[in-house]
Amino acid sequence: IKRKDYKTEINVVINPEAKAHYMKGRALSYGSTKEEAEKALQHFRDAIEIDPKFTPAYVAIANEKTIQAMFSTATREEIFNEARLAVQTAMALDPNSAEAYYVDGAIKFYGDFDWEGAEKAYKKSIELNPNNANAFIRYSAFLGTMGRHEESLDLANKAIALDPISISSLHNLGWVNLIAGNFKESEAAFSEALDLHPNWIWGYTKRGFARIYQGKCELAIADIEKARELLNGWGSELIEQCFIQINDYCGNQEKKEELVTRYLNHFTPENYTSAYSMAYVYFKNGEMDKALDWIEKSIQEKESNCILLNIELFTKGLLKSPRFKEIIKDMKFP
Repeated sequence: IKRKDYKTEINVVINPEAKAHYMKGRALSYGSTKEEAEKALQHFRDAIEIDPKFTPAYVAIANEKTIQAMFSTATREEIFNEARLAVQTAMALDPNSAEAYYVDGAIKFYGDFDWEGAEKAYKKSIELNPNNANAFIRYSAFLGTMGRHEESLDLANKAIALDPISISSLHNLGWVNLIAGNFKESEAAFSEALDLHPNWIWGYTKRGFARIYQGKCELAIADIEKARELLNGWGSELIEQCFIQINDYCGNQEKKEELVTRYLNHFTPENYTSAYSMAYVYFKNGEMDKALDWIEKSIQEKESNCILLNIELFTKGLLKSPRFKEIIKDMKFP
């Protein structure tokens, strides 16, 4: 099979069985639960077992692990050990892999808090392949977190132009509009994604946020109830925290208190994986000192969701605390 590499043209023999596993993994990728992510990862691992030089499968493993980091479905150690090894292997096999560079950027962003290194890797990925939607998606999310909303939205729209129906491009468009304060546009992007992927749990949850900031609490509550139904049990600490936030914003105090009690009975200092989520639950429970203790812990542990501490939409109440302002200096946001 002849493949264009954007620098040279090379002949690559692709094992069809390995490619089949890779494509099955891609179809399962970006799931809302740990179980969905693990199914995708197993297909990528199977592809490598069949063809140890199949670079895209290594990239896909590293990418899927960073998605787990984004959605708090595994521990930091589980995520980044395998992700780093996979992306380093991909780069060794193909030093000009644009895909490996954008995943390396994501590891630097979500795992290392290396803002300069992450941006450099994203730019390199786009330089190597200016038609890869995933590179624009990753760079767009980074820019949005850094408050560079105009640049972020421009790249999000470029990703949509390249890949208008993928859950990744639509999710990112919804997300960067949300944190930019464009709630109507955010709702529309998540709605389009859900039309295409009606069982996407995080789509309902994040559309819920887009709706509460437009005063559409009834619809937002319906969204998180649908997400709960699809979970059929417990979700990750992050998604459970989001259910609490949405109910709190909508003034459903009885339900919020019920969910807080449920959360703190289930996730404890002994079994938690997300210190960030523990912080937010204590914050919403009116326990500011405990919340700030957990925020300090989340930063010390370099938890991926700490990047959200730079997004004003999620820190409005916390910004009133001088201690919070001191704590987040450790993140060294630009």
